[in-house]
Order: sequence, then C-alpha cells, then structure tokens
Amino acid sequence: MDLGDNQTAFAGVCYDTIRYDRTSSPPAQDRAGRTAPLIFGGAHSGGCQFVFCDGSIHLVNYGIDPATHTCLARRNDGVPVQPGKY
Repeated sequence: MDLGDNQTAFAGVCYDTIRYDRTSSPPAQDRAGRTAPLIFGGAHSGGCQFVFCDGSIHLVNYGIDPATHTCLARRNDGVPVQPGKY
C-alpha cells in the first residue's frame, strides 16, 4: 500500500495513476508508508497537478486551504476561486 511510484503508467488502476475524490481533505505529498488512496497527491514536493475543466493544468499547493480545495471541486456552487489561492 505504498503510494510512491512503484508501478508504471501502464499498470491499470493503481494508486500511482488513479485517485478517488475526497474534497474534504486537501492534497498531500506521496511518501513511503502513507496509505491514503482517497486523498489526491503526488510525488512533487510543492504540490500536485490538476487539470481544470477549461483544459488548463495547475499545480495545487499541498498547503491549500481545505475550504478553497472544496470550492475548486464544486463547479456549480457559484463560489469563484481567485488564481493564486491554490
């Protein structure tokens, strides 16, 4: 259950390539021994990358405010999130 990069991109569904949405928790860096497949994360030290609905890609900081992270995940809540908040 180590969420580090222990498999290739061609392994199918594994925690290296697939994460299940849990917007109540901000993303966290992958590291040896961390077993939290319901939280977004990645191997980068500063944050993980997300593809937004407009096709743009953004690095979301691991220190993002949980409320801001939730607002980013809910496209129909009517709450705008300013760039730089993530």
